[in-house]
Amino acid sequence: MEIRTCDQSDLEILDRYIPTGGQMSHHRRRFERQSRGTAAYLVAWLAGRPVGHLLIIWAGCDVDQVRWETAGCPELNALGVWPPEQRRQGTGRELLRQAEMLVSAHGYRVVGLGVANGNLEATRLYRSLGYVARVQRYVDRWTWVDHDGVEHEEAEEASFLVKYLETAKKRSPIY
Repeated sequence: MEIRTCDQSDLEILDRYIPTGGQMSHHRRRFERQSRGTAAYLVAWLAGRPVGHLLIIWAGCDVDQVRWETAGCPELNALGVWPPEQRRQGTGRELLRQAEMLVSAHGYRVVGLGVANGNLEATRLYRSLGYVARVQRYVDRWTWVDHDGVEHEEAEEASFLVKYLETAKKRSPIY
């Protein structure tokens, strides 16, 4: 498996193999954030096909309550593995590991992510990787536009977990 940041030439193949449903591709929106320098969009590839993705939002969570309590903490967002048969094969863990290394290389000492309170499987994964609850309850909200151009607003109760990272300097054998 290869994990690398998304390139514009990847967008068509991402939309074909990991469809997002809706009028505008989530992959294109994430790539635009990366192009502006506000995010890094990592894509996992296996045998020439995308099988997963993860977005690093450098400014942190968009929810004021979370941003206030986790100032200076980039957010790992949009972790997904596709198709479903690819799940539980280590793709998500590797995407998280690579993202943590990139965040650390940028000089951050902590990284966080939101998880829906009912998503026990994801919560178990994150806890097994060293993430701990920082904000127990907040409402995560987002919007999306369907193929007919109708905007939908979604909301769910979530918790924000953080992980304290080693600095890149400590990890490097050169130092």
